[in-house]
Amino acid sequence: MAATWISQAAFAKVVGLLPDKLSKSLSSPHRFTSYDLARIAVFGHSTVDWLSTDRDLC
Repeated sequence: MAATWISQAAFAKVVGLLPDKLSKSLSSPHRFTSYDLARIAVFGHSTVDWLSTDRDLC
């Protein structure tokens, strides 16, 4: 998140997460829910598969 154009707090708001939940999910073994990943994928014009595995499943 540090190298992006949007702050972590702003990103959390855009994807519908509480800032503390986003922070915990990014910095610990706590995982994102599939719903969280879907919202993040939509924001990033990506897929949940890419977020989960770093590759698209085609």
